[in-house]
Amino acid sequence: MSCLRGIDVSEHQGAIAWDRVKSQIDFAMLRVGYGRNHIDRQFVRNAQECTRLGIPFGGYWFSYALNAEQAK
Repeated sequence: MSCLRGIDVSEHQGAIAWDRVKSQIDFAMLRVGYGRNHIDRQFVRNAQECTRLGIPFGGYWFSYALNAEQAK
């Protein structure tokens, strides 16, 4: 069984040196935002850099919901 190496990043990691990271990962998961309408300050840059370097990536929205009603 082969393994893929990925990272999960957000504004908390600051400005990532994607040129240096590329050789160490197979994909990235990027936080798009969190809570209600808070866009991650590094999302656009991270997505642009992954695109530029051909790094496959996905995005996610972090939720603070504790139950289904809050998630709605």
